[in-house]
Amino acid sequence: MSGSRSLAEHLADQLAPLGEVTVHRYFGGWALRSQSRASWSEVKLA
Repeated sequence: MSGSRSLAEHLADQLAPLGEVTVHRYFGGWALRSQSRASWSEVKLA
């Protein structure tokens, strides 16, 4: 079962006040990426 792009975009919108969050394809699903001070964090939505 692949992750829902609309859910990923909704979560990115909800997290936007905390900083830039982007949505990217990730092995048949979607990942959220957030840039903190020194590095990028990534979370896969299955």
